[in-house]
Amino acid sequence: MRKPVLAETTYSEIHGDVIAMECFVTALCQALSPGSRKVLRKEHQRTTEVARTLLLNSGIPDGVIDAFERSVQRQADAMSRVQGPEARKQQHIDQTAASPPDAK
Repeated sequence: MRKPVLAETTYSEIHGDVIAMECFVTALCQALSPGSRKVLRKEHQRTTEVARTLLLNSGIPDGVIDAFERSVQRQADAMSRVQGPEARKQQHIDQTAASPPDAK
């Protein structure tokens, strides 16, 4: 069995870090109130625009910029889909009310 080369190890570590960060961001969005999620979306747009400007002026490879853009879009989509605790609670109440009573 061959040992992984440095690039494979680095890729695996980065990939694992990205997955962990996406889990954290999703959990964070779900825990926030609607007002806080709105602020988060606005700050996300602001900070990604700053990062985008820096990346475009840095001479970094296009592949990195493309990956950044895909991740930014995925994060924005995730933030718009997330339901906070109040929406999940209401959804549970609605589902419980729609369920037929137990027949005993």
